[in-house]
Amino acid sequence: MAKKVSRLKAAAASYTPQSREQVSTDIKKIGDIQRELTRIETDANDQIAVIMNRNTPTV
Repeated sequence: MAKKVSRLKAAAASYTPQSREQVSTDIKKIGDIQRELTRIETDANDQIAVIMNRNTPTV
């Protein structure tokens, strides 16, 4: 019977803000990233809608 090969995973890096300013900056970064993600999702959905509307009459 073959022996299972176990993989070692690197530990995740832990980040802890050291001041209120760092916390505020991190919260702002999270908000900026979430807004950018929403923009990307909206753009992708708009492109999907265009493709679906273009191809729906032929299907």
